[in-house]
Amino acid sequence: MIWDTLPERVRKHYRWESGELYENKKCISNYYIKPIRYLNHPEGKTIVQFQCIVGEGEEVYGGVAQLSQATELAVPERAASRCVEFSRTAGKELLAFLKLQLPGLPRKGWYLDAVGWHWLSGPEGETALDGLEREEPDLNGLGGSFSRGRWVYCAGRDVFPETLSEEILVDERVAGHFCIRKGLPAAVSFNFGQFPGEAALLEKVKELIFFGHPVLCACLLYLITGLLRRLFFSVNVPPKFLLYISGDTGTYKTTLANYFFDMYQGGEGVSFASADLTSSEAALQGVISQFKDCTFILDDLSRGIRGQETARKENSLNNLIRTAANCEERYVKSGSRIQGEMAGCQLAVTAEYTLEVESIMNRTVLADLNRMPISREVLRFLASDPFLIHGFSRLFIRWSAENGEEICRYIRASWEGYRMDLGDGDAGSIPRLRDSIYILAISCGVLMDCFRTYQVETGEMDQLVWEALQRIRQEQERQLLKMRPEGTGYNIAREIVALLHSKKTAVVSSAAIKVRAADCLERDGYLYITPDSLLAALGTVVKDENLTKNKISAYLKKNHLLEMDKSKDSTVKWNGIRYYKINCAALEEAAGMEMGKRFKG
Repeated sequence: MIWDTLPERVRKHYRWESGELYENKKCISNYYIKPIRYLNHPEGKTIVQFQCIVGEGEEVYGGVAQLSQATELAVPERAASRCVEFSRTAGKELLAFLKLQLPGLPRKGWYLDAVGWHWLSGPEGETALDGLEREEPDLNGLGGSFSRGRWVYCAGRDVFPETLSEEILVDERVAGHFCIRKGLPAAVSFNFGQFPGEAALLEKVKELIFFGHPVLCACLLYLITGLLRRLFFSVNVPPKFLLYISGDTGTYKTTLANYFFDMYQGGEGVSFASADLTSSEAALQGVISQFKDCTFILDDLSRGIRGQETARKENSLNNLIRTAANCEERYVKSGSRIQGEMAGCQLAVTAEYTLEVESIMNRTVLADLNRMPISREVLRFLASDPFLIHGFSRLFIRWSAENGEEICRYIRASWEGYRMDLGDGDAGSIPRLRDSIYILAISCGVLMDCFRTYQVETGEMDQLVWEALQRIRQEQERQLLKMRPEGTGYNIAREIVALLHSKKTAVVSSAAIKVRAADCLERDGYLYITPDSLLAALGTVVKDENLTKNKISAYLKKNHLLEMDKSKDSTVKWNGIRYYKINCAALEEAAGMEMGKRFKG
C-alpha cells in the first residue's frame, strides 16, 4: 500500500481505513495526497508535485500545487469526479496533511505552465527556496553571460532543446491543449545529426522565399519574430508592431495567415490560434494571453451591415493594437477576480480594408494583397505542402533553443548597429515603420544563420528579402501619406512636436505652467494649447492655405490625441480659457518623436 510509504509522523496523526482518510475520529475524505518532489519554476514559485490516491483500490492521479498561494488543496481535474470530501474544511485539512510530509522532500526538475520561452536559472535543483539569488540573462553588454541558466522553449507537450539533462514537467492543461500541428512536407523526414531531413525542409522554405513575393517574405519573417519574441525583449529590442494583412474578398488573406501562423492545434486536433472581433475586448485579451512567443491571428475585419457593429470592431481592434504594440498591461475579468494580462505573442490581423488612423497604422507592417496579389503559382506551391511551415516552425524552435545565447547577442548587436547608422536614410522616412522593418530584417539574419547551420546555401537570399521588405515599406508609406490632412503629406503630430523642440515659435516661448493666461502650457502629462495659437504656429511651418481649426480638431480626434470634457467642443476649459488638451504620450507615438523629459507627466 502507498499509505505505508508515508512518514511515520503522518501516520501517527492520521489513518487510512476502508478507503477513507481519518484524523482521529473525524472522516475527512475518500482520498489523500502524497508529495513526490519540489519542482523549480522559472518565476521562483514554490511548486510541489504530488499523487492523489483515491478509494480503497488506491487509484493514483498526478497533480501539482503552488504552496505559496494555496489556502486549500485542489485535486487534479481528472480525479475530481472520484474524490469525495466528508468535511466542509477538507481542502484546508488536506493541505495541512500535505505540508506535514514536506520536510526532506527532494527538489528536482522544472515545472512549466505556459508555452513559449522560459529562462531556467542556476544548476539543476537550485531555486529561490535555497536562498539563492536568481540570475536573469544579462545582455546589456554584448559580453553578457548566460552561465547560470539557459533558454528553453515549451511548445505544449514538446520542450526544446530535447537534449536537456533536467527533467521537465509541463502543466497538463498546456500539454493537452497545445501541440505543433503534425505533418511534414512530402518526402521529408528528420534525420537528426546528419541534416538530410532538415536540409530538405529548409530547401522547400528557400523555394518559398525565392518567389520574391513581399507579403510571403513579410509573413515568414513575422513568424520568426513571433517565435523569438521574448529573446528580442530580453535585449531591449521589443517588436512593437503588428502584421496587418489587408485585401478584398478572394485575395486569400485568411488562407495566407493560417498557412504561416496557425502553428498550434488543440487537444482534439482543432485549430485555435485565431479569433474574430465579434467577441468582447476582454474576452479576446483573455484568449490571446494564453499564447506566448508565437503569432495569434485576429481574423476578418470587414465592414458589417450595421455601422455600429463595424465601429465597435474597429474600436476593439484599435485598443488591442495599441496595447500589443506598446507592450502595455491590460486588466481583464477572470471569474470574480480582476487580473493583469499582457499579450506575450505577436498579433496578425486580416482585414478587408486598412484603418484610416495614422497613429494606429503606424503600429503595423501593412501587407496589402490588393496591391501585391498572390499568383496562381504561389497558391499551387502552398497547396502542395500545406504543413511546410509547421515542420519549419518545429525545426526553427529546436534550433533556436540550442542557440538562444547567440541569437540574443546577434539581435542586440544588429540593433545597435542599425541605431548608429540611422543617418544614412536608407531604411525609411517614417521612424516607427522604419524600426519595424528593420526588426523583420534582423529576423531574416537569424533565419540565414539557421540555413547555414544545416549547410543550406543562402546565396542572394538576404538581398532578395531586403528588397521585398522595402517594397512593403514603400507601399505602406504611400498609404500613411494618404491618411494625412487632405493628402498634404505632412504629419500634424510630428509638426507639433517639432515646434515644441523649436525656440522660434509662440508654441514654445509662451509654454510655462505657472503663467496664468498662457497660450500653451504643460500640465500633468498633457499639452494645453489654444486652437488659435496652434493654427498660427502650424501656419509658420506648414505651407497649407487650406489648414483650419476644424481640420486640426478632426485630426486630433481621429488619432485619439484629445482629452475632452462633457461638452461637444474639442476643447476643455482651464483657468477660464479653452484649450486643446493633448495627451503627450499619445502625441509622441503619433509623431514618432520624443517631446523631452518635461512632457513625461
